Amino acid sequence: MVGLMNVWYVINHYLPMEMVRPANKATFAICLSKIGQPHLSMDALVDQMFDFLSDKEDIKTALKWLESKYINIDRNLKYILTNQQKD
Repeated sequence: MVGLMNVWYVINHYLPMEMVRPANKATFAICLSKIGQPHLSMDALVDQMFDFLSDKEDIKTALKWLESKYINIDRNLKYILTNQQKD
């Protein structure tokens, strides 16, 4: 997950502001596509994924997850949020 933290730092500190939103949206989408894969640390992936929220629709989706305490993708349960992630 250090790699994701480095990506976040580069996106938010070195890219021109007009490029940040699309980069964050793309990174969020990549993280979202990885949820549920057995070889990844889901807790760390979800923690980092929230840092890349920038698009209005993605934010609405994330708020639904926080309210329900679950990440569902296409009506399939992919992840149960931890107490720290819900706060």
